Amino acid sequence: MLAWLHDACLRSLQAHGRRILAWEREQADKHEFDAGEAFPVAGESPGHHWIAGNIESALKRMLDDRCFTFTSDQRITFDNGARYVYPDAGVVCGQVKLQEGTTDVLVNPTILVEVFSPGPVGTEARTHRATRP
Repeated sequence: MLAWLHDACLRSLQAHGRRILAWEREQADKHEFDAGEAFPVAGESPGHHWIAGNIESALKRMLDDRCFTFTSDQRITFDNGARYVYPDAGVVCGQVKLQEGTTDVLVNPTILVEVFSPGPVGTEARTHRATRP
């Protein structure tokens, strides 16, 4: 019985996720989607971007002959479209797979990188908690 309830909730979040994705494509700013809510992605400090850029660059140098690296502009989905996030950097080893019906939503990351800034954690902790794709 609980499996049925879980599946029903997941289907509802996936349908809502598709609506949020369509809405977000019309917005000037990026938003992450988790647990039925959309959250604006805040701009980060130059230091935050410097760290994330250095990590992405190091990953690219180490893995470029066998993997694809990406920056914070890459949209990722988890839970079959129930969550959408923009990690600071990431890697796909193997074929890059996109969410069905999209040309820009990655579904199979191998490595995700999130740089946490000092101070209140807020959205970073909420959207990048230990849920795995």
